[in-house]
Amino acid sequence: GKNPLTTPGKDHLHHRLLAFGFSQRYVALILWGITLVSNWLAMKLQEMTPRVIYATTGGIILLLGITVLQRIRAK
Repeated sequence: GKNPLTTPGKDHLHHRLLAFGFSQRYVALILWGITLVSNWLAMKLQEMTPRVIYATTGGIILLLGITVLQRIRAK
């Protein structure tokens, strides 16, 4: 059989979303959104202050935005 550690699977979430017909860009946005919400929820459950939560969320959005702009400019 195939080694599951070296053979990529098609059952990962991003593969499933691509199979539904979403573009790679849209799948990336969905996964980034899930990550952002998960991070926000984790900080909320740890009872971090709103200032820390908003600063962290803003920082993540800013860094993602910079990354996207750099990739667009590189094309």
